[in-house]
Amino acid sequence: MVLCKNVNLTMMTKGMYRQNTGHIDEVFNAASSGTKQKAMFSLLFRGSRKSVLFRAGFLIAAIAFIDWRLVNELPLGFLYLLPMLMVGRVLSPWQIASVAALCTFLAEDFDQFAWSFRAGMPRDVLYFAAFFCVGLSFTK
Repeated sequence: MVLCKNVNLTMMTKGMYRQNTGHIDEVFNAASSGTKQKAMFSLLFRGSRKSVLFRAGFLIAAIAFIDWRLVNELPLGFLYLLPMLMVGRVLSPWQIASVAALCTFLAEDFDQFAWSFRAGMPRDVLYFAAFFCVGLSFTK
């Protein structure tokens, strides 16, 4: 418990605080009040199969282009997780695997790490497993 300006604050999960002032029991957390963020993410996942695939393809192309232009400055392979969530919603598992293979290739091709069998193969397996499992987690 933390005492702050004559108000008793009790620590709850994920850094939120509950204000105990007798009859008032409010949970205030600026990060959780973001309805704009929820609306933005729901926009990405809404729509027909074609529209979701178009948005996912556009994101994959945009991430690949930005990763290509930033030449070894910052690896952006983790950003492919968002399009994988999107395609997981509308594709079958074998199709998700092919998109995961594409994202793995792009992430490996545009990162700054030199590829050798000993270092590159485990990294590629990890990339593919992450992309594929994230895509599978959103299958219907």
